[in-house]
Amino acid sequence: MKKKGLDRRWIYLIMGIVTVAFLLIPFPLPPGGSIQSKALFEKIDSLKPGDTVFLAVDYDPPAGAEIYPAHVAIVYHLFKKRVKMIAGSLWPAGPPLSDKAFADAIKLLEKEGFPYKPKYGVDYCNLGYKPGREIAIVNMGSSLPKTFPKDSHEYSTSDYEHLPIMKGVQNFSQIKLVISFSAGNPGTREWIAQARDRFNIEIVGAVTAVMSPDLYAFFPRQIGGFAGGLAGAYEYRYMVYEKYFKSQGKSPTSDDVPFPGKELNRSMAVQSIVHFLIIFLVILGNISFFLSRKKT
Repeated sequence: MKKKGLDRRWIYLIMGIVTVAFLLIPFPLPPGGSIQSKALFEKIDSLKPGDTVFLAVDYDPPAGAEIYPAHVAIVYHLFKKRVKMIAGSLWPAGPPLSDKAFADAIKLLEKEGFPYKPKYGVDYCNLGYKPGREIAIVNMGSSLPKTFPKDSHEYSTSDYEHLPIMKGVQNFSQIKLVISFSAGNPGTREWIAQARDRFNIEIVGAVTAVMSPDLYAFFPRQIGGFAGGLAGAYEYRYMVYEKYFKSQGKSPTSDDVPFPGKELNRSMAVQSIVHFLIIFLVILGNISFFLSRKKT
């Protein structure tokens, strides 16, 4: 005799209703507060005005849903602290994402009336794509200008009239921090292997969720902190909100508050609630199974 159970279509219906409900209804979600995300925020927040960091943008648009929210928040945070940024990529798709993150962060600063507009070549620059994988990282440690003779706008990295940010920057000795945005290989693990101890450069990052478990073994000595996946991005963006917007009495779901962001808040709320629902259904299914065995 066939056992009767809950029709799976009811489960799909419940999932659909919960997903739509939390997409439509604002639900301020408190961040998880992982120690890795906190360490990333504290490391970046400890930088001083005038410091220079290197942004290793090694991901592509398909991974952007997880990494780009953290990318924009970190660039915004660095602009607010008046830290100089030099971006470079080991992935061909990286340079356009760098330009987009810079542009989006500047728009947010303009919208809130930030008194200083960052200038290309002075406060930030994009050196573009460099093939060579790990060899390129080692070459950067010897000479950034030789590894990237020109930036993505075809300016020579020795042309200090257009790129004064490069003046005095020869290698990682003049870089305070490498921030790795990574979705695979080459990425954060290669930066740790080739640059961390060899050039004594501190590394932090924002990576996809599937990469996070691989980095736990390197934290905190070889990687000072990282945002893992969408959850890590949300945690970092919430800390940006607490630093710059909470004291103004604004809600994290307000339209005029870019961080953590209404869309990301909704995505995280749906993801969290659906995960809890799945756990509940698994527990319910197991209870039902054992009760049915007891009866038979």
